Amino acid sequence: MAGTVKGDVVVCVSSLGKWYRLDGSRRGRSAWSRRVVNGAQSPAGDGMWALRGASFEIRRGEVVGLIGANGSGKSTLLGLIAGTLEATEGTVACAERSSAILELGSGFNAEFTGRENAILGAFIHGVSRAEAERRMPEVEAFSELGEAMDAPVRTYSTGMEARLAFAVAIASRPDALLLDEVLAVGDAAFRMKCLTRLRMLQRGGTAIVLASHDADQILGLCSRAIYLKAGHVVFDGNAADAVRRYEREAQDAYEKDRRERVRIERVRVLSKAGAASEEFEVGDAFAIEVCLRVIAPVVSLAVEAHVDDADGNCLLGATTADGGADDLESLASGGGERAEIRFVLPGRLRPGRYSIGVAVMSAAEGEGGEGSPGGDLAESVIEDAIENMACFVVREVPTKAGNRGERDRSDDNERDDDDEVDIGPLLRGIPLKVEVFRGREG
Repeated sequence: MAGTVKGDVVVCVSSLGKWYRLDGSRRGRSAWSRRVVNGAQSPAGDGMWALRGASFEIRRGEVVGLIGANGSGKSTLLGLIAGTLEATEGTVACAERSSAILELGSGFNAEFTGRENAILGAFIHGVSRAEAERRMPEVEAFSELGEAMDAPVRTYSTGMEARLAFAVAIASRPDALLLDEVLAVGDAAFRMKCLTRLRMLQRGGTAIVLASHDADQILGLCSRAIYLKAGHVVFDGNAADAVRRYEREAQDAYEKDRRERVRIERVRVLSKAGAASEEFEVGDAFAIEVCLRVIAPVVSLAVEAHVDDADGNCLLGATTADGGADDLESLASGGGERAEIRFVLPGRLRPGRYSIGVAVMSAAEGEGGEGSPGGDLAESVIEDAIENMACFVVREVPTKAGNRGERDRSDDNERDDDDEVDIGPLLRGIPLKVEVFRGREG
């Protein structure tokens, strides 16, 4: 849905939107939930609006920053302006002489040399072959690639690709230059060189649109910034004001996510008799006991525990998904209630030192809303986690002939180094018993 630009306007966006259809993994969602998330006018089928309702103009000589969290729509917006994406609704127009670096390596043929790709890039930017060859010394000088200009691009590092892409883009003297995080790549000296050239282009009338997570870069280059959030333009104005608002809201979101809602208060290893123990014999069954407190409401709860050997290898991973999930569900309302979760495990560990790690997770808030059981644990939030806790030892069972361990270990040491050493079975998938006890004091 292309439009036209007039006068000193080089980019014109009006009610622009882009809808992406999702794959079959999300097709189970109800039509009601799709309307809630995406709005009543969403196209048919499962999907999401990556950008919606964007309207603005950019004039000659303006340097405009695009800021926002990952997934906010910055790259989608640049792709729509550059013409590499097709809009679902609205219109977008950009000056005919425009250059874009949206993804390093895009537009390059990996088997072609840097020189051949530079000429190809000039064609894409609307430059004739004769003009491209005339500007080649400028491209070579700016990129500083030297002899690598005649080597295949597949041999280039990411920084070398960035040098070539930037040199080609600016050589065409564009009316509009679109950059997506490209200044985050390369060494410091080259980035400074790029910034200096951008200021020269801006003074010459080139409009520059720069997507970046670097607040200092936005403030140093841009007088104006557009703040995108969840696919919508929420602020368009002074760059300093935009950055200030973005950083304030990002901090608020971080603090909200970090608000303590569930706390792991204790982790113990219990013997078969239910007593805390740090020493077991081969074959002894044991239990991992996790005591937690639910402080504030969460969407739902899941507890995971794992047993690591002395080298940090995870030998066993257990979760309340194997049982006890229904008992945990009623804890999600909060109110300071305690619970003890016990993972009862068979005694299949070999002699050695072991430690326990525990994580408590809740479902990401979304379709069900806060406190709803409709959350999806596939998109979980880690509420609390502890590693290397409740260390314990598993020892050999003593025999009449004395402690077998030392004798057998000396025999083991005599084995050929090339022999395969079995460090112990992975215990995932063995039957587990999960028990939940509520209301106990720690």
